[in-house]
Amino acid sequence: PLRIKDSDPDSMIQTKLNISFDTSNPLTKLQVLEHKIPEELYSTTFVKESTIDFLKRFSEGKYSKPNFFVFCSFPDPHHSFSPPGKYFNMYKPEDIILPRTFNDTHENSSRFNQKHYNETLNTEGTVKNIFPIPKNLTEEEAKTVIAKSFGMEKMIDDAIGEILNALEELGLSDNTVVIFTSDHGDLGGDHRFFFKGPFLYQGLIKIPFLIKVPNGLKGQISESLVSSIDIPETILELEGFSIPNSMQGKSMIPILNNPEEKINDSILIEMDDDHNDEKTRTLITDDWRITIFRNYGELYNLKDDSDEMNNLWDNISFMEVKEELIFKLLRKCINNQQKPIIRDCGY
Repeated sequence: PLRIKDSDPDSMIQTKLNISFDTSNPLTKLQVLEHKIPEELYSTTFVKESTIDFLKRFSEGKYSKPNFFVFCSFPDPHHSFSPPGKYFNMYKPEDIILPRTFNDTHENSSRFNQKHYNETLNTEGTVKNIFPIPKNLTEEEAKTVIAKSFGMEKMIDDAIGEILNALEELGLSDNTVVIFTSDHGDLGGDHRFFFKGPFLYQGLIKIPFLIKVPNGLKGQISESLVSSIDIPETILELEGFSIPNSMQGKSMIPILNNPEEKINDSILIEMDDDHNDEKTRTLITDDWRITIFRNYGELYNLKDDSDEMNNLWDNISFMEVKEELIFKLLRKCINNQQKPIIRDCGY
C-alpha cells in the first residue's frame, strides 16, 4: 500500500471510469458507482498530503528560496460521482433540494440548447454518447447524483481544512496568501443537464473565489465582475512584481481594498468544445449574458431572470440591447485575438 500511495493515485482510480454505458442502470449511466479505492489512496488525500509535506519541508528550511508558491489542484469534484469511503453515503438523496430549473423543458432556450436537450433526454444518452443522461431521468436519480457530488465536495472541504491548519501550525499562515477557486462549475441538474458545457448557464461559469491576504480585509463579499484570468495579475502585484503588458487580466487589488470597487465592466468567456465541435463566445455584464454559437444565440437578463429561463435572443424588444452587447463582445474578441484562448474560464 505504501508503494502505491507514493505513486500517482490517478492511475489507481481509472478503474472507476472504465464502465460501460450500455446498461439499464441509470445511475451507472450517470457515472455513479461505489468503487473499492480507500480514502487514504484517493486522489484528494494524495493532493492534500503532498501539499502538507511540501509545507513541512519548506518550514524546515529544505529549500533555498525564502518564499514559496504551491498549486494544490484537486481532480474532484468531477464525474464520475464516486467519492470514497464514508463520503459515498454521507449525504442522503432525500435531503437534496433540486435546482429550481431542474424541470426546464427548454421551450424558451436557444435552439442550440433545445437541440441538445432533445438529443440528451429523449434518447439513451447523447448522440455521441458523451456525458450520457438517462432517458426519463427521475428526480430521485438526480438527487442521488447531487448527493454523491456533495460527498466529493465535503472531502475537499476537509482536506483544505487540514492544509489551512498545517499553515497555522507551521507558523506560515500570517505571511501566506491563500486563494481558493475552480476552473469551472458543474451543471448538477441545472436545466435538467448534468456534467459540463457547452451550456453556459451560471452554474457552470460562475465559479467560487475566496482569497485571504495577510493583514487584509476580513469577511467581505464583493459583487464586482472578475475573471479567473485576473488571478495571475493579482498574485504578481501582491508579491511586488510588475505585470507584463501581454497579460490579459487585471489585478484585483483595488477590490481587495474596497469590495465596492470595479475593475471590469464585462467579462469575456471563450470556449472551443472538443466533444461537440462547437465554438462559443460569451460576454457577461452586471445585468446581461450574451452567448453566440455558430448558428444560434442566447441573451439573458440576469437581473430579472437569474435562473436564465427566458432566452431573449429573438425578442425584437431587446434588439438594441443585443446589438450593443454583440459590439462589446466583438471588441473584446478583437482585443484578445493575438492571445491564446483559455479553455476553462469562469467568473
